[in-house]
Amino acid sequence: SLLMALTAAGMGYYFWRVTGNPVRMPYQVERETYAAAPFFRWQSPTSQPIYHHKVMQRMYVDEELVGSALARSPAGMIAKGVLAWTFYLGPVLTFPLLMMLIILPYGFSWKQVTGRTRFLLLTCAISLVGLGLETLFFTPHYAAPLAGLIFVFVLQAMRRLQLWRWRVERTGLFMTRAIPVICVIMFLLRAAAVPLHIPLTESYAPAWYQRGPESFGRAAILAELQRIPGRQLVIVRYKPGHEPFEEWVYNDARIDDAKVVWSREMSSPENEELIRYFKDRNASVVEADEKPPRLLPYQPQ
Repeated sequence: SLLMALTAAGMGYYFWRVTGNPVRMPYQVERETYAAAPFFRWQSPTSQPIYHHKVMQRMYVDEELVGSALARSPAGMIAKGVLAWTFYLGPVLTFPLLMMLIILPYGFSWKQVTGRTRFLLLTCAISLVGLGLETLFFTPHYAAPLAGLIFVFVLQAMRRLQLWRWRVERTGLFMTRAIPVICVIMFLLRAAAVPLHIPLTESYAPAWYQRGPESFGRAAILAELQRIPGRQLVIVRYKPGHEPFEEWVYNDARIDDAKVVWSREMSSPENEELIRYFKDRNASVVEADEKPPRLLPYQPQ
């Protein structure tokens, strides 16, 4: 309880310094300022705010609003479930759960489930219902608090499976021992994929046979800017089809004191106004969607 109190106090202080209110999260300000998509199934979309940058509109309307509508459909629910299944379980860890359903003795009832197991099942069910009510863009790591429960169920299923016999043979024990062996083999195959140049599909929620998105170049450009003497202003130029999740414009809390300040490209008069404000900085343009991204001196258009 002391740890939770200290955590709450620290978060309240952070919220107060950012939003002016110890119980108002910065995320709430972000949603109220930019978002049009609802959080939950019983909510309706809000009116779209004015977006001053096309990439912001693509993120909050084309990605979030469309994704929220898809999440409300049966197909969206199925897709969410499949994504979570591949991320946490996959075929190997699903196997003992399926086998447990097959080998449970005939007539097994809820009354035979222990109190501790009932509590875990109830906790898992409530959590899954909560996740199902949410309609914003879902990636499985948001359900990470459930990971421990999921693996408890897998281990419980393996305990039952190892006792199972098929025609006197200890088939269940063999299956139980095979599961960690297969997991180790999968780990070794994944570790060898890159040096052996085995192609992997890309995913924002990668399973064991996938890879996460590659670096889109911001870190390399930032390292280059950090080596240049003096303070820097970087105007980020996106192409019309820029991927909204590959965002470049993040700044320190104290923007005016930062070594590097990032800004999205606007009209020439607006760019000039920004440069006049940061008149003590070297102004550059980064063409973010070039492969690789290019850092160029700023030239008025």
